[in-house]
Amino acid sequence: MPFEVKGLNRLYQLGTSGTLQPTNFWGYVTTDAHATIIAANYFNAQAQHMRVGDIILATTAIGGTPLARMYVVTAVTATTVTIAAVTGAGWT
Repeated sequence: MPFEVKGLNRLYQLGTSGTLQPTNFWGYVTTDAHATIIAANYFNAQAQHMRVGDIILATTAIGGTPLARMYVVTAVTATTVTIAAVTGAGWT
C-alpha cells in the first residue's frame, strides 16, 4: 500500500542540529508492514517537510499484528526521503 499522509503527524521538534534547524519527531500509523515502510521511496511525498536526523515512530500492520518501529531519516533531496530502522536497545 502506498504512503498515507493522514497517518503522519509531526509530534514535536527537538533542539537544533548543526544547520540550526530543529529535528522533527513524527508519529505514523499504517496498515503497511515494516518491510513496506523501509523500502525505498516510501516517504518521498514528504520530502519537502522532512530533514536528515528526523525521527519517525511508526506503528505498522494496524489491523493485523501491530508492531512499533523507530526510523531515522538518513538522506533527503527535493524529491526523495531515505530512512533506516533504529536497532539495538530493544528496537529490532
